[in-house]
Amino acid sequence: MIHPRRASRSMLLAVLLLAALALTGCSGNVLTGVSWPGLASNGTTVYVAFNSFLHAIDSSTGRELWRFPAEADRKLTMFAAPAVSEDGATLYVGGYDNHVYALDAARGTLVWDSAVATDRIIGSPVVYGDLLLVPSSDDFLYALNRATGSPTWSYETASELWAAPAVEGDIAYQAILRHELLALDLQTQGPVWQVDLGGAMAGPPTLTDDHLLIGNFVNGMRAISKDSGRDLWSHQADGWIWSSPLVSQDRVVFGDDQGWLTALDLADGREIWRTQLNGGITASPLAIDGQVFAVTRAGQAYARSLADGSPVWQQTFEEELNSTPILVDGKLIIASMTGDTLLRALDPKSGLVIWSFIPQK
Repeated sequence: MIHPRRASRSMLLAVLLLAALALTGCSGNVLTGVSWPGLASNGTTVYVAFNSFLHAIDSSTGRELWRFPAEADRKLTMFAAPAVSEDGATLYVGGYDNHVYALDAARGTLVWDSAVATDRIIGSPVVYGDLLLVPSSDDFLYALNRATGSPTWSYETASELWAAPAVEGDIAYQAILRHELLALDLQTQGPVWQVDLGGAMAGPPTLTDDHLLIGNFVNGMRAISKDSGRDLWSHQADGWIWSSPLVSQDRVVFGDDQGWLTALDLADGREIWRTQLNGGITASPLAIDGQVFAVTRAGQAYARSLADGSPVWQQTFEEELNSTPILVDGKLIIASMTGDTLLRALDPKSGLVIWSFIPQK
């Protein structure tokens, strides 16, 4: 007999393995992998990258403003949230076709197209001054000129990069899929430190004043010194941790693929509360006004008290929810991986749906 939670984990891993491969069908067409939506915003517009399109959605009404490309391209699949320039004028998104695209944020027109990588771009690009940092599955972290898309430098790591780098000052903290965490000096392109954390890491770390926090598939949540890479504390989770933890009010909150939502003390990793939700969690939680919001693969959206994990509200949807929600213009934006409805805007206080977005086919 197969345990249902183990089966769910196996299905998720199978999806990601499909997403990591380009399969050639008998017709000779290239089939792109399955991905889940990546969300971003400039404060008034919601951007969602999913499958063959990047959609721009009015946050007030849920109306589509534009999509890129205008027609579906079977060679293009987008997995991660686009990066938004500091002035909100330009979007940057990577694809499974190994390209990075810069788009005019207002119109969705192409600014430049860079074929810098030799394998899929799964993690989000990150804006760093005049450069764009691009993690790639070909083991390289690339730095592109943001104005032109031309390569400036590249750094080869030990394995695939599925996560965006977390940047503070001139240091990039890069999770390497096969167990290693790298602190890279972006001025010299030399390593400050590199440590083996003993488990695969698919999500970027979260940075605080003194800590770097990251989860993995083997030994749970870890707090690391940003200066040295030294272990500060660790907490063994019940399941795989796919995404970045939330840090709010000196609490570290994260979900795992067994459905546990857990809050730890930032100082020492002591467990403050945990609650089991319906369905595995691959998304990062979000905190708003003393509440924690989490979504699950079983189509559940939850609001919980940040103080003690007690229920505030719960909403049930038919679609699978894998993506980290975002707050835009006072609305909680969630994205669906399955079904016709791609986006919903919820009232954070009640969980009621304000608008829904169904893409045109």
